[in-house]
Amino acid sequence: MGNGPAFKVFSLSGGDKQARDYKTRKPHKKTRSGCQTCRTKRVKLLIIIGKKLYGTRTNKKKCDESQPRCARCRRNSRQCVYNQSNDYSTSDQTTSLTFTPTILSAVTVTSFPPPISRLLHHSQTQWSAIFHMPCSDQIITLFHANPLVHTAILALTASHLRHLSPHALEYRIAEHLQLAAALREYQTVLDTPFGELGRDGVDALVLSAILLNMLAFTLPAANSHAGGGGGEADPRASWVFSAREDRLGWLALQAGLRPLLSSIGGCFEEVTGFLSVVFLGKGARSLSFVEACARGGGPVEMPESWKRFFGMESLMDLTECTDDSLKRAGDVFNPLVTAVLQLRCLEPLPSNAFRCFQFVGKMQPDFLSRLYDRDGKALWLLGYWLGIMSRFRSIWWCQGRVARDYAAIRMWLNRPHPPGRQPSEAKQWEEMMVEFDKVYVGCLIGNGIIG
Repeated sequence: MGNGPAFKVFSLSGGDKQARDYKTRKPHKKTRSGCQTCRTKRVKLLIIIGKKLYGTRTNKKKCDESQPRCARCRRNSRQCVYNQSNDYSTSDQTTSLTFTPTILSAVTVTSFPPPISRLLHHSQTQWSAIFHMPCSDQIITLFHANPLVHTAILALTASHLRHLSPHALEYRIAEHLQLAAALREYQTVLDTPFGELGRDGVDALVLSAILLNMLAFTLPAANSHAGGGGGEADPRASWVFSAREDRLGWLALQAGLRPLLSSIGGCFEEVTGFLSVVFLGKGARSLSFVEACARGGGPVEMPESWKRFFGMESLMDLTECTDDSLKRAGDVFNPLVTAVLQLRCLEPLPSNAFRCFQFVGKMQPDFLSRLYDRDGKALWLLGYWLGIMSRFRSIWWCQGRVARDYAAIRMWLNRPHPPGRQPSEAKQWEEMMVEFDKVYVGCLIGNGIIG
């Protein structure tokens, strides 16, 4: 057979298929020595969104293996650990995961996330900072007994670590892995008849849906310039200015919360009572923002400018307004207008953030379609709600998106008026933009940021 190669390789990438000689690679050795920290920092990370490369990182510096702490760890003030066990399997370092297609289609990693024990320790020591709710017996029981609650809590914990250390790739990997596990469990539970879940299973499903909603509301690492407290993200990176068809993918879970609650049928009151205790603590009356507002100051009056702007002149009394009656009226804006008028009366307490978050559960499919098409009134309503949410500045999972998307919507709405807009309509828009700015400035004054 001579000295040539024993076989040929055909390349299919070019226009013509030509045979070329096969060239053997030079033998090499792969070291598995060194501390765990240096080994993690040396590997290469690839994250792919759709067909676009999201980011790479390679560091080929070697560990000098000095103990108990190597030179690189001493120089960078890192924890140095040798032969540390990892809760993830290391038999195959390349993992391919599939997320919801509108957000993240594939993630390929060749790195190690932090061990589960580190996530558990962070969730235990920083519980109130992560979740802003009591660490109740109900939560602890569900965390240990229910895989869906377990993975949802770990995913939110990893996201909090990524928020605190935005440049630490291991936390971004952990967030992706735990989110993928939580979404798999979530789909499995959704495919199970409610009769087979039992009360505990239904409680766990709804609780996990809310936790995953919080996670979906956080800005992805690529869009969050603020990270652990730096400058705010660029408004022009918002979905408002995006041409992507999946630009509202972050609202997918939020939009599914309402039909989920509607489908639980006869145990609705029991589930909402369970959620009230979980998020507000023992003795809490209700998560309903309507009841909270009624206790705080009676009926809410709708400004005349709002009635004209949204075509609600016939609506006389908000206290007689229910979701069902407003749906029968056929106006997609009415439930949301009523909601923001109620929500803006709430005090900026962390517990009220969960009440405010019920706004997204009132979004109908038609409203989401209007948002997708950048309808001005739909954008105004969502932006006004974001202005209300801006008062909860201590809640990490909503800070980035609230600041960025509020500013983006304001920029979009302040563009020059369309040529065909009538003078009376232009005046309405001017009045409503004053209202739009007022809610955000009021929140800044309430938080003591401006005098």
